[in-house]
Amino acid sequence: SIYYCQLLGLQILLLPAVLLMLTALLFCLGVPITIGHFLLSLLMVVVISFLLVKKTKTFNPPEDFKERYFWITTGILLALVLISLFISLQVHDFSQEGMSYHQPGIIALGGGWNPFYTPFLNRSDFLYPQVMKGNELFVNHYTKGSWITAAAIYRLTGFLESGKLFHFLYLAAVFLVTLNFLVHFHRIRGPSKVIISALVALNPVALSQLFSYNNDGQLASMTTVAI
Repeated sequence: SIYYCQLLGLQILLLPAVLLMLTALLFCLGVPITIGHFLLSLLMVVVISFLLVKKTKTFNPPEDFKERYFWITTGILLALVLISLFISLQVHDFSQEGMSYHQPGIIALGGGWNPFYTPFLNRSDFLYPQVMKGNELFVNHYTKGSWITAAAIYRLTGFLESGKLFHFLYLAAVFLVTLNFLVHFHRIRGPSKVIISALVALNPVALSQLFSYNNDGQLASMTTVAI
């Protein structure tokens, strides 16, 4: 059903959005990333999507189908998170950029760094010897969105590689959003819509970086969703 594509795609995209907004708010209040950040964000996504289904006309399936399809979709979301987490843990990120500044940035954020109040890690910080290693320019100045989402998972699980699960979730989001878009093209047959959506999602940039913390693949996926 197209309703599953709509809601599941939205839930996946809401997860990093809610997580980033929650983290930014707590950073302002002086609270670093904790083990509860990801779980609370996931709960908020479930609540928001439930309200969208029950209280708005954004999703308008038959009334007797609404609640059932919400819970099925939410179950699929949780399964995707767990499967993505499992796959992410199987392969270590040995990429040059991943090891030189992406992972150090994630370690620092997961270790308590609050860039709102300490914009620049320096040699006096207790995190400095562990994460900097001559990459001060990159860790201090590069944008930290993908690091924050990864650090929230790392803080929860204790495994650095676990933060790569968002790479896989974004692929699923692109597939669902594209499929939802192609439904309106009646000249394209159903199987062709699925194949085209898969090809759009599995772009070479995202595929080549699935098991690294390089964020070009994430950017490619999110740009596709925006288009």
